[in-house]
Parts: sequence; C-alpha cells; structure tokens
Amino acid sequence: MSSSSSQIPEDVPEDATLSVEANSDLETPWTEVARRVDDGAWTGSAQVTEENMGNGFIRVEVEMAVSSSSSTAGFMRLGVDVSD
Repeated sequence: MSSSSSQIPEDVPEDATLSVEANSDLETPWTEVARRVDDGAWTGSAQVTEENMGNGFIRVEVEMAVSSSSSTAGFMRLGVDVSD
C-alpha cells in the first residue's frame, strides 16, 4: 500500500475539481487515480479519505494498492482545477 496526504482549505470552491495523479519515475506520464468534482464523492482506483482538521483545513489521505509490476508506484500529486 502506498499513501500520501495533503491539506486543502475547508472552503474549496463549489466548481473545483480535485484530482490525484500517480507516477513511478517522474519521467513517464502521470496517471489519474482519484477525482472529486464539486462537493461530490471521490472516485477512482485509489481510496481517499478526508478529515476536518478544525483549523480551516481538511486533511486528504490517499491510499492505493501497489504491486511490484505497478507503473504508478512512487509519487503522487494533488491537482485543483477551478472553472471560470
């Protein structure tokens, strides 16, 4: 199991899309493993949990199964896209 965590503001804009991408070597293309659109639920192959930190931020924890032949083990990043 590989995991990563980040903190995001508690008040994420309603039209925001959050995405988690994984990569094995920082040279090959990134693979999306989870996505949340607006205030919806997280979807994708990774398990994502959120915890309200009580200080205006939410802790986002991402866990994904990693096999020895996985091409997405190693690095994860969280992206945010806000519609105009």
